[in-house]
Amino acid sequence: MKHIILLFSFLIIQFLTTKSFGQDHNVVQLRFGVQNHVPHGLPASLKKLYASSSNQFDLILNRRFVINEKYTLNGGLGFTIFRFADSNLFFDGTTNQSNYGVVKYGIGRSIYKDKLSINVDIFHYILTHAEKQDDGQRRVFTNLELGATYNINDRFSISLSSPLTLNSIFSVRAATGDFFKNETLRSYYSDVRNYGVHLGAGYKF
Repeated sequence: MKHIILLFSFLIIQFLTTKSFGQDHNVVQLRFGVQNHVPHGLPASLKKLYASSSNQFDLILNRRFVINEKYTLNGGLGFTIFRFADSNLFFDGTTNQSNYGVVKYGIGRSIYKDKLSINVDIFHYILTHAEKQDDGQRRVFTNLELGATYNINDRFSISLSSPLTLNSIFSVRAATGDFFKNETLRSYYSDVRNYGVHLGAGYKF
């Protein structure tokens, strides 16, 4: 984990000091999110066993490149904590926190003067510790986020976004039926998709 932290620290310094050809600025962003993790393609009896929810805490350093008066390109590096609220087949209630490094990039479009913009961003989450919550937990997962940012003034902004799963945080392999009771055995494979909302506050520097 120390090596990953050092690597991310180096990348953040390089990222924030890189010169661009256009106008650019940095934004440090704190975000809080609430998410439901829902397995798809499972019968209801199994879905209840694997469904979960979590609180998400993000610290992200963003670089925004101004293309023109309407569009910006966005990139960022950061750190995320997931705290899972439910005890189920993934979580036993004691090891219910996972930490991730974050790489993000996307595009924004101003829709009301310089105050309001809409954003489309891709977030890659990289697990920073060796231990996993479960064998089904992936070390890298990816979300696409649709959101909006409102600039309160020249320095401060707030944002609201919602994730769509591209590469899921968990995968599930499960089965139903009892061989000893002559019940039909059926196996299932499912991706666990994220649904939720993020609220963020940003400071431009």
